Amino acid sequence: MSKLRDPHAVAQATGCTESDVAQALPIILEALQEQGLLQINVVIGALATVAVECSFKPVEEAYYLKPAPRMRYFDTTKYARVDPETGKRYNGRGYIQLTWRSNYEKYGKLLGLDLVHQPELCLQIHTAARVLAAYFKQCGVDVVCKEADWEQVRRRVNGGLNGYERFIGCVRRLQPLAQ
Repeated sequence: MSKLRDPHAVAQATGCTESDVAQALPIILEALQEQGLLQINVVIGALATVAVECSFKPVEEAYYLKPAPRMRYFDTTKYARVDPETGKRYNGRGYIQLTWRSNYEKYGKLLGLDLVHQPELCLQIHTAARVLAAYFKQCGVDVVCKEADWEQVRRRVNGGLNGYERFIGCVRRLQPLAQ
């Protein structure tokens, strides 16, 4: 697994910038270890997910400005609207695009963070990595990674197969790094 710890090799395999990978990779691996998820296929699934979702830079989705076509399964009258209690929006943030107030509350409690009142914490690398790892464990993404059910990995993170071609390409290029 030593090459999966090499930012240069991971950047080449995922098509992301080496500087972004170098900054994020050790923190992502530490968060996976914290959750007991350092198995090779879980690491590969997590790295491919982060590459596809945000190119190793925690980002905030701006769907509340213009809903994307893939949002047809969301109730866009509620998605990312200002919460009347907190004044915050709960649109996608971080490495996996954590979405909805209930998820900010759930993962905030799991990680001992107030993500409901400070959702922007998900844009910090350490928090984004911890949310990613906790999400993988809580939603059984780790299980389908271990089974190499890559389509199911994508569905559990994304709700569908958006970005699947890039994701599976990253998986295939990351797998030899585990040898």
